[in-house]
Amino acid sequence: MKLLICDDEDLIRKSLARAFRAQGHEVIEAENGAVALELLKTNDIDLLVLDLLMPEKNGFDVLAEMTVVKPVIIISAFSGQQQGHFHAEDYPQVVGFIKKPFDHLSVVIQEMTSIYENYIRKV
Repeated sequence: MKLLICDDEDLIRKSLARAFRAQGHEVIEAENGAVALELLKTNDIDLLVLDLLMPEKNGFDVLAEMTVVKPVIIISAFSGQQQGHFHAEDYPQVVGFIKKPFDHLSVVIQEMTSIYENYIRKV
């Protein structure tokens, strides 16, 4: 699987990338939504892991401006209070939502992999 992980928190982004690479996946990293949108134009990814609250372009901007349809797993501490409510049904590309902070990285990686595999089975 080829993933694009977009999160402005270096520790989270790099930890997820390292864990997915250890499982043999190819990973590209983006520190904000503007970078992610550019990388989506030039890379054929299988899955986008996307934080919602970031500088420059946030996750909502990325979801609205994506020109390619790719499955997205949202990772966020977003509670729905800051900028209105997040409703996954408003974004058909969102296949999963994982709340931050994470307790165990290995469990989060397994959950993301399971979400993606379930998505692939449905397609």
